Amino acid sequence: MEKDKFDVKKIYIEQKIFEAGMMMSNFVVELLETFPEMKCAIEVQVSYNDYEKGYVAVDAESVFFNSETELINIALRDIEAPVLWDDLDLSARDIILNEIHHKYKSDLIYKNLTSSAPKEGDWH
Repeated sequence: MEKDKFDVKKIYIEQKIFEAGMMMSNFVVELLETFPEMKCAIEVQVSYNDYEKGYVAVDAESVFFNSETELINIALRDIEAPVLWDDLDLSARDIILNEIHHKYKSDLIYKNLTSSAPKEGDWH
């Protein structure tokens, strides 16, 4: 059976999803490099596919890069072992990526505001 136009489009979409996933992973690793011990505390709720319960909403508590396995891990509340980045769906990864980026920018702005001592006559 030949590939029709829908097969070709489906393959194209899957390729772009894979590329987006790789870009997101690389971006998260780069962001984590800016945090101590490549670990970032977060507070977001994401969907997670629990093998026994199906999709459930869980609270993500931290994201860290495991240098031994070279994998991104997510600590989820009420789940003992960290979950691998690749075990989350694209929307959950996007939520976490945005939270890490927000945390990075917030920390950067705070450092910039607190690092410059006010000069005499400056008002805040």
